[in-house]
Amino acid sequence: MASSDKIKAIVLGHSYVTRLENCMTRNEISNVVVEFRGLPGATICPGPKCLSFLFPQTLEDKPHVVFIQIGENDISRGHSAVRIATEVVDSVQYLSAGGIRVVAGQLLPFPKLVTAEIVATNCELRSRLSTVAHAKFWLHRSGF
Repeated sequence: MASSDKIKAIVLGHSYVTRLENCMTRNEISNVVVEFRGLPGATICPGPKCLSFLFPQTLEDKPHVVFIQIGENDISRGHSAVRIATEVVDSVQYLSAGGIRVVAGQLLPFPKLVTAEIVATNCELRSRLSTVAHAKFWLHRSGF
C-alpha cells in the first residue's frame, strides 16, 4: 500500500458503535477512512436484528480492517457464553476469509447484565479467537 493510500476500516456493532461514530466525527484522522454501521439492539445470534445481514456489503466494500463490538444484547436475551462465542467466531471467520483483519472487542458491561456472563463470554472469545487467522480479540483498557 502506498503511503498516500488511506486505510479503510468498518466498525460493526450495536448502540456502542453508534455512539462511537458520534464521537469520531468530531475528530479528523487523515490516513484512515472509518465507516460506522451501528444498529441499536443488534445481536450476533440469529434474530430480527442479527448483524450478519451487514456482512455481504462489508465484504463488498473491501475494508482493510473490521472491528466488531457485539454480544451484550445476546446475553440480555439469555444466550449462553458458548453460543455467543461460537456465533462471533463464525462471523469473524466469515469476514476474515478474504484476508480482512477482524478485531472482536471484549464485551462490555451493561447495567442489567450479569458480570459473570460477560466474563465467561470474554474468556470463550479470547480462547477461540487466539487460533483464528487474521483475527484479534481486543481487551479494552478497562477490561476485566
